[in-house]
Amino acid sequence: MSKTPPTNPSIDDVARRAGVSTATVSRALRGLPNVASATRATVEFAAKELGYHPDPHASRLASGRASTVGVIAPYFGSWYAGQVLTGIEAVLRSEHLDFLITTISRRTEPEEFRDRFAALTRRVDGIITIDLYPSAPGLQRLIDSPVPVVSLGDELPGWSSIRVDDARVGEIAAAHLARGDNSEFAIIRGRSSGSPVEDTRVEAFTSALAEFGHHINSTNVYFETETAAGGASGARRLLDHDPRATAVFCLSDEMAIGALAHLQAKGLRTPSDISVLGVDDHELAAPMGLSTIHQPVASHGVWAAEKLLALVADPDLAVERRVVEPGLIVRSSTR
Repeated sequence: MSKTPPTNPSIDDVARRAGVSTATVSRALRGLPNVASATRATVEFAAKELGYHPDPHASRLASGRASTVGVIAPYFGSWYAGQVLTGIEAVLRSEHLDFLITTISRRTEPEEFRDRFAALTRRVDGIITIDLYPSAPGLQRLIDSPVPVVSLGDELPGWSSIRVDDARVGEIAAAHLARGDNSEFAIIRGRSSGSPVEDTRVEAFTSALAEFGHHINSTNVYFETETAAGGASGARRLLDHDPRATAVFCLSDEMAIGALAHLQAKGLRTPSDISVLGVDDHELAAPMGLSTIHQPVASHGVWAAEKLLALVADPDLAVERRVVEPGLIVRSSTR
């Protein structure tokens, strides 16, 4: 006759039931190596039979890990950053891990970057960066990080990364707008000059337009905040400077939504008067009829978190650079 399972089973109870040491139980339930598959199965069965659930705080102390992931970005208020965090959080929640977010601007002084980064690495097991493009001193700190790093949106030497193919974003945008009987083109982009993401998209867009026999004047590139208000401001400046423009490429959907709203408020019809194209596939893009270039942002966060956890478990994993192909979604804002 089997014994009644204890009310509050402990790791000692699981060890006795499985016939192994408590250290083996700990390693097996935390998925660590050097545990035979048959032994792991026996331990997991015993734990399930007894209703034993490891104490996450005890596991942290035993492993010497913080069970926390650091996330660094210049700004967390954008839709893009929010979607990335959604993906990261989904993975960490399933693993009963926490994350600690911190903003480090691209203009952070080297000494401040050093101090804040050093403080962060003492509190986390690994770090995910989002569109950081740090200064040269900051970049070196990340390369020499004592904990694993995965970058999202940019690439850091020596670490794994994931990003959309930004050159293809510009090429797809140019091909779509050039085929829509447009003749005067404009760009509304963020103010963060030196951003490899935006610079690459703009360069690819202008180069591809030239292949279609079109030219964009540098005065028709408008630098604004990366928000809907910034997009509206860019559209206002565009109408003041070049009311003949027939197509505007916005480097984010948030800016495109603001531009679209302003143009329509001024009586312009899309796409018969002017075409508006964004990037991201924001959840408001579909109800507003905004054509956009889709990138699966939340899934980028999932990939980055999974890759970082794999690096925490095995720091010797090979570097992987994933480049995601974007896709055009045509709605009513373009011809």
